[in-house]
Amino acid sequence: MAERPTPDLRRWEPSPATLSSGQFPARPITPPITTSASLSPSRTSGSCRCVPVVPVVPAHRKAPGFRTGRLSCFDAPVRMCAIPAGEFWMGSDAPEGQDNERPRRRLATAAYSIGETPVTNGEFAPFVEGGGYGDRAAWSEAGWRWREANAVAAPRFWNDEAWRDYLAPDQPVVGVSWYEADAFARSSGMRLPTEAEWERAARGDDGRRFPWGDEWVPAHAAHRGGERRTLPVRSIPENRSPHGLYDCAGNVWEWCADPYAEGLRSARGGAWNAHPPQLRCAARNAWPPDARFSNLGFRVAQTATISTRWTALMP
Repeated sequence: MAERPTPDLRRWEPSPATLSSGQFPARPITPPITTSASLSPSRTSGSCRCVPVVPVVPAHRKAPGFRTGRLSCFDAPVRMCAIPAGEFWMGSDAPEGQDNERPRRRLATAAYSIGETPVTNGEFAPFVEGGGYGDRAAWSEAGWRWREANAVAAPRFWNDEAWRDYLAPDQPVVGVSWYEADAFARSSGMRLPTEAEWERAARGDDGRRFPWGDEWVPAHAAHRGGERRTLPVRSIPENRSPHGLYDCAGNVWEWCADPYAEGLRSARGGAWNAHPPQLRCAARNAWPPDARFSNLGFRVAQTATISTRWTALMP
């Protein structure tokens, strides 16, 4: 296997003065750009071509009093993989599986797109600095009540020097609750993926155990056998799914849209401190929606529009 890349990472770090105030320094915002939709790769080549799609403007952005341009997912590129409508195997009946994965069944999804990687610190930063935590329209009712009750203004670890190894711009954002993940997605005109969407994108349509195939290969996963912290996204080329997603086995657990049970929200994908059975595509987990852990992040999804369906069919 090729040696893992070790790029010279430029970390974004608040100054001591801003750390003590709880605020964050201004960063230059790049001109708005569109997201990219990635065509599904072949199982042999693993390639993924990207084409521009028309950005969706949430209805709340057009409401009176909304300051145009204050928030936008297009301040940072969020690469999306386009998944066509189709069927896949969901769940597992294998002995290593848990009861909550059973039975293995054939399901279908409509067309959608999903983030190529978990949302990174660099992609989340414009939401923080653009006023996302104070934008009521971006939050659900329960999320807004939680944010106000806890005076939350940024991910949990962003003003804690002890967690600086998690704050590189290309590392997954962690320490975000389900409410924060949902608000970021809503502000971007997107949403969190359902469990079915996440699992199909991670394992493809053939029911494989891991994104790369059926065999457990420790070097292909971002988990406790290697770094004991998050890795920059796309660090492990072999940790790529048939549909072009990276980091579906390890790095961070990823919030999904679905309720798991009363008072719990689903999460998928395992994490840097997970055991191998938890890194299978069928593995499930759940936490209260206010959980904010160092191994918990998210990726975004979007229901296919006419434009995204058209681009997915381009030659």
